[in-house]
Amino acid sequence: MSRSRIYDAFTSRRLPSWGLLQLLTEELTKTIPRSDPVREEVKLHTLWLAASGHDAQGRPKAEPQLEEALTSFSPYSARILVIRAEWAEPAWVDTASRRRLRAYVTKALEDVGYGPEEALRIDRSAGSTVALDAERESPSLTAATFLAALDHELRTMFAFEDPPELRFMAHQGIARFDGSDGSVVEDDGGLAELEAYWTKQEVLEMWPSPGPRERPVSAIVCGSLYQERHFAVLSTWKVVPSQQLQQTFWVREPSFE
Repeated sequence: MSRSRIYDAFTSRRLPSWGLLQLLTEELTKTIPRSDPVREEVKLHTLWLAASGHDAQGRPKAEPQLEEALTSFSPYSARILVIRAEWAEPAWVDTASRRRLRAYVTKALEDVGYGPEEALRIDRSAGSTVALDAERESPSLTAATFLAALDHELRTMFAFEDPPELRFMAHQGIARFDGSDGSVVEDDGGLAELEAYWTKQEVLEMWPSPGPRERPVSAIVCGSLYQERHFAVLSTWKVVPSQQLQQTFWVREPSFE
């Protein structure tokens, strides 16, 4: 738990998630001699249910067994698919192109079946990062469709001029979610890991060099996420193992045949 989350639990008017309260209860009961953590946890969970409005009359429901509380309201871990699209030379990209890329990402999300409220999205001046539920569909198919949508938008928008260099990276990781409302509690290797890969010199050297006009979006797919049957067959992919990062990358090489 971060200091800010603990501080918010004691000071914010917003009801904390049950998972956070459960962890706090576990730690605080350790400071009290002969305390019963299980009993305190179940009692607090009953109060949390009442405060969260789970009972229409404001009365707490029957006290749950600890196992039920853990299953229904604790943070849980799930696979997420993280995708990042960014201009390769952001300092040389004009404002219109920056806005275009955000629109490309929105259309790509629609193409893979996600509404704006279903994806965790972070927009930056040079690009966008999105995190999607990897259990909803094959992560490989989702990433491939997203990339195909970016290809289409780039070629359509810059049909008569050389487009800026656009880069795409997809990675599959784990995130912890709040069991009460589904919000992301903590990132355990999805967003953070992709961000780390993006800035590594070893990865920067993997990007294909700029090609002629109508080149596809440069792309790198991390690890086992790549499946040949899902990704565009008109482009060639090469595997690049990295001992330093302990990861295997698939790099798309432009094909103009």
